[in-house]
Amino acid sequence: MLRAAVVGAGIGEEYVLALRRQPDVQVAAICARTAASADRIAESHGVPGRYTSYEVMLEREAPELVFVATPNYLHYPMTMAALEAGAHVACEKPLAVSLDEARQMARRADELGRRHFVPYTWRFLPAARAVKELIEAGFVGTPYHAYLRYHVRGWNDPRGPMRWQYDAAQAGSGALANVGSHAIALVQWWLGEIRTVCSSLRTAVPERTTGDGRAARVTVDDTCALLLELEDGTPAVLSISQVALGPRVSVEFGLFGSDGALALHDDWGADDAWPGRLLVAQGADAGWKPFPIPPRLTEGSSPADPAVPFRGCYVAMATELVSAIREGRAAAPDFHDGVRVQEVIEAALQSEAEERRVRVGDARSAREPGGGRP
Repeated sequence: MLRAAVVGAGIGEEYVLALRRQPDVQVAAICARTAASADRIAESHGVPGRYTSYEVMLEREAPELVFVATPNYLHYPMTMAALEAGAHVACEKPLAVSLDEARQMARRADELGRRHFVPYTWRFLPAARAVKELIEAGFVGTPYHAYLRYHVRGWNDPRGPMRWQYDAAQAGSGALANVGSHAIALVQWWLGEIRTVCSSLRTAVPERTTGDGRAARVTVDDTCALLLELEDGTPAVLSISQVALGPRVSVEFGLFGSDGALALHDDWGADDAWPGRLLVAQGADAGWKPFPIPPRLTEGSSPADPAVPFRGCYVAMATELVSAIREGRAAAPDFHDGVRVQEVIEAALQSEAEERRVRVGDARSAREPGGGRP
């Protein structure tokens, strides 16, 4: 029986549910900021241990696997503590608030021989996996151009209260790190490494209100445009926003090449949000036609839940990590993938600050916190 623990009462609850779907896995403990949150999840899902201190939880429960699903600035200390305590670790994206921290996390996990994992949810959407297979099979031929739009509406209301996601010291960056990390990870997985970045970051809602009614400055971006050059020279454009009205989450990807083209579209709330919608075209005179998602790509997961459209992805992610632990192999995606995403984030931040194209890997990790331009 594999003993697991989850830190974080937000998206962490989804990991509790996903882990409970795994054979011979016990969710032994939940750790949350407040006792009320820990009690709620523990009582709802039959978790015996409940804590408000992750240090105490690690000492008393000695979990073999820990899921870290907390604010970004806590990823590094919590992950490092779990690794040192003997656990394999899954850490939410972005892996850390800086490239230095991300590299240290990956290095230490390898030194200690732990399995490590970053839950890039979209990699486990069946339609996204179908895209990966089509690209690897040469469906589009030589890639000419790619674009990815990742739009979320959650930060649009200027009356929304100040929270940690709007503070660069706690979040690292805003939409760029929060949802841009997903977009960057997908591009790298589908098309390979990113060579250069030219970015434009903006803060459309520059001020929020604290709980006691004071005005507080937002120090992160909420809208980003990134022009990427891949290692093979292919250009790719990313449009990232958390203030985009429309569906709660809307993602669109297009890839156009010498022999064919493909397009993925997924809106939360749509009937085809799971397994996702994929269109393809081949030949000079061909139009778009639906591409059926192979049933084997949905095996082991579950259909969309109205409240959580991607619940099947969480189940698939838990299955991947638990299988990697039991088989003694690397999980995918892992902390090294998280580091590569962090390198692109750092390059985008430097590109915005210096108003120039930046080569990925050359960006400075240390930087002054700040948002995009209003």
